[in-house]
Amino acid sequence: TLLEIMASEHEAEKAVPTDDLLEWPQKDKRRFLHAVYRVGDLERTI
Repeated sequence: TLLEIMASEHEAEKAVPTDDLLEWPQKDKRRFLHAVYRVGDLERTI
């Protein structure tokens, strides 16, 4: 399910080394899309 995928990605985010913190936004577009979805949900609830 979507929640399981998001949970597994959340666990993967915890394991990102500090050296990669500047690189992952450019490599992984899914995190950006998830941020957009969360902002969309926030806008709907306000």
